[in-house]
Amino acid sequence: MSEKQFDVVVVGSCNYDFINVVERFPVVGETVKSRRFSTAFGGKGANQAVQCAKLGAKVAMVGKLGKDAFRLEYLKNFDECGVDR
Repeated sequence: MSEKQFDVVVVGSCNYDFINVVERFPVVGETVKSRRFSTAFGGKGANQAVQCAKLGAKVAMVGKLGKDAFRLEYLKNFDECGVDR
C-alpha cells in the first residue's frame, strides 16, 4: 500500500457562495432586486487549500460537500487547482 505525502492537509469548510449586488440593504420585510448575481467557490478551509496549491504545495483537503449539483463543480475546481480530495 502506497502512502500519499502532503505538505499541507486542510480540515475545514467548503462553501459555494451566492453573491447578489443590490442598490441598498432592504428594511425588514422588504424585497429588493439584485443588480447582479454571481457565484464563487468559498469556505475558509477550501480557500486556504487552493491558495497553498497555487503556491506549489502538495495539498489535501478534508471537508464536507452536500449531495447536490454544486458538489460536482466544487470537486472539479479542486482537481483543476491541484488539491487532492
